[in-house]
Amino acid sequence: MPGFDDSSFSFGGKQERDSCIPIFRYEAILDDAASTASGKKVYKDVPYVEIIAPGNNLERVIRPVQDNDKARWPEQWKRFSTGRPAEIDGTPLEEWAQVTLGQVKTLKSSDVYTVEQFAEVPDIYLQGMGMGMTDLRNKARVYVQNQRGEISVQKVSAENRKLKKQVTDLENALGRMQTRLEVLEGKEK
Repeated sequence: MPGFDDSSFSFGGKQERDSCIPIFRYEAILDDAASTASGKKVYKDVPYVEIIAPGNNLERVIRPVQDNDKARWPEQWKRFSTGRPAEIDGTPLEEWAQVTLGQVKTLKSSDVYTVEQFAEVPDIYLQGMGMGMTDLRNKARVYVQNQRGEISVQKVSAENRKLKKQVTDLENALGRMQTRLEVLEGKEK
């Protein structure tokens, strides 16, 4: 898109989490120098990226891959460059109990594929998705917050178990040391 700055192609300028979806692929591009040298059309495979902002199906960036794309999406680039299929991180909409099949199709038609992506869609893009999407997006935000909270609770619980085991091990070691001390003190008398 001429004059379109894709470096800021994200939601509301948020920098803490990049919600855009990069799709890396190869495009066959005419190699003018090789074509002229051989006298026939010669094409070369050039890595391209298509950048999609979930919720905004009107604007997309499609261009040759740049170094900043590799830095912006290192995991996706690594998967592409090693020939593995692309994956979108997050909870697939189909696995979220709060959404109907029709809503899933509506969201996917707006390039939203996960609950986490939907939670970050700005209000301006919700307007084109139909009635009730603001409430549904708010439920997605609560879901994401709860998921993060559950992860935190799980981490704290695991750390708590680890600390309890350390305390028990230290108490046992202290008990053994106390017994040895009593034996040593008994021999001195």
